[in-house]
Amino acid sequence: MIRYLSYLFLIIPLSLWSQENEPADEAEPTDETEQEASDSLSQEVLVQYPVSTLNHQKFFQLFASGELEYFNNGLIRSCAQVAQINIGDPDKFYLPLYIIGGATSSSFSEGNSIHAISAAEILNNLGGTINAGIMGKRLLKKYGTHTYIVGLYQLAYKTFSGISNDDQTHLDMSSQIVSLGALLNSKAWVSQNDQENAGRAWIKLMVTTSFLEKQKMHQVYGCNAPAIMASTNIECGIDIKNYLNLKCGLHHFINNQNIEAFKNGVLVITAGFGLAK
Repeated sequence: MIRYLSYLFLIIPLSLWSQENEPADEAEPTDETEQEASDSLSQEVLVQYPVSTLNHQKFFQLFASGELEYFNNGLIRSCAQVAQINIGDPDKFYLPLYIIGGATSSSFSEGNSIHAISAAEILNNLGGTINAGIMGKRLLKKYGTHTYIVGLYQLAYKTFSGISNDDQTHLDMSSQIVSLGALLNSKAWVSQNDQENAGRAWIKLMVTTSFLEKQKMHQVYGCNAPAIMASTNIECGIDIKNYLNLKCGLHHFINNQNIEAFKNGVLVITAGFGLAK
């Protein structure tokens, strides 16, 4: 079942990307719409995930954006923001719910473990065929008008596939994840005269703890595999409207690096795209 969903989520972002540049009806700007855009930017610069165009001002979004990721070990991942629901007041009681669907291809590099995909899915706090939960932020410090430091948090459940060491069959696996981190975010633009297309430059550090199924971890990675994995993600990126949306990151396991699949960190380069208005 998970493999069929993987095929679906590999196709969805490509479909979104093909539609991204379609012309849209333009309306004459008004003072009210300009103020709304300004308010939206002020709120949006506080957060930079799950995908770059995630908007904490809207109550509900469906298939608004996606990402294509290239890993230095040859893996390629495609993911889409299936849905986002914001409940409550961001300054008070707040539940920023999300669902992400994704698929990771087989490695094009030789010498990788057969468990490279499942290890990458565990390592990535936004990985998995289905990744759903709560992801939010809290303003910690503001510098001037456009620069912020925010605290980030995530509570989520994700599904993915592993390969059994005994008979090489696919196993449906899952994990619960808890992530905490911080984000430094500032304004970025191409031209001083083109402030409508201004975006942001950012750097982020996340620490994630994954709680996995012990029996299936032993089937895939051996009897020494842990049921609790810890990892760090350090990422930076730049997102300027109508110009580019790129980020790169280094993901690494903190514990159990004695197991082959968990030894090395991965460098990830990501291109984001979206249809959110």
